[in-house]
Amino acid sequence: MVMEKKKRIKIYNTFEELETDQIQIGIEMSLQERFEAFFQMRKFHDRLFSIQNAASDRDGKTKKRILISKPGWI
Repeated sequence: MVMEKKKRIKIYNTFEELETDQIQIGIEMSLQERFEAFFQMRKFHDRLFSIQNAASDRDGKTKKRILISKPGWI
């Protein structure tokens, strides 16, 4: 049985602390964890911009687009 990690809320005083922490998290992640995080982002994107939303785009009134590219460290 695989247990999920508990999520913690972190508060940063500066953007530099946030960036340093994100870099450290990236270093500590395995390749499999990186791929799973990327895949979850793609699934979220697909749900957010589903076919229902695509129908409203056909009339040209509204367009929503998020470009998610594969990070270089994956």
